[in-house]
Amino acid sequence: MLLQAGADLSDATMLPTAVQLGDIQMVQELLILGMDINMLDENMCTPLGIACSSVHVSPCMVKLLLDSGADVNRGGGWKRQKPIIFSYVHNSVEKLKLLLSYGAQMSREEMTEMVSLTLSKSILENPEVIGPSSKELLSWRLLMLHGFTPVVIGTEIQNKLSQLSICSSFDKISPWLWGMLFPVRSLKEICRISIRSNIQTPIDENLVHLPIPNSVKEYLKINEIRNGDL
Repeated sequence: MLLQAGADLSDATMLPTAVQLGDIQMVQELLILGMDINMLDENMCTPLGIACSSVHVSPCMVKLLLDSGADVNRGGGWKRQKPIIFSYVHNSVEKLKLLLSYGAQMSREEMTEMVSLTLSKSILENPEVIGPSSKELLSWRLLMLHGFTPVVIGTEIQNKLSQLSICSSFDKISPWLWGMLFPVRSLKEICRISIRSNIQTPIDENLVHLPIPNSVKEYLKINEIRNGDL
């Protein structure tokens, strides 16, 4: 009502609030009225960043914002406010899949920080119970399968590995942990990474037009990365 009455769209704060509340209909109406989809809120976060940092907000909201032109790689007031980082921290795999399909990127420095966080939060705290298929590692494995690799030597990861090495379960976890830190990708995996990186976004919608067998298209889709791969 305020917008229709002539309120200044550049000053309006309803969009971040509507996203935070998960109100898809309200968000659609605000976007139709012309609200800036990449506007920073008072916490210097974009609407897409808010959707990815709020675990109660549906992936459908993320899809709506991306389809409406949200900048998938825009951060906020500080470097860790990128949507992909929010989704990783909250282990929101479905949101992460959407972001990757729309071209989300993570630098090696950012990937290193995220893996270091996972080592602290999940593995160092629970070395006896965490395994390669644990749900806590899904976001890490998903990014790894898309070509993102951390830097280990000379970083906090190396220090945390030293701490892990004194745990009684280290011999049990080290084989699969090494495989995630230093992945040796198959030719098939390398081809998937390369092909996806050269498809116009949204990748998973546009790859269906490629002149390749349907079985290959299915392999290239994010949703076809099965739990066994993760």
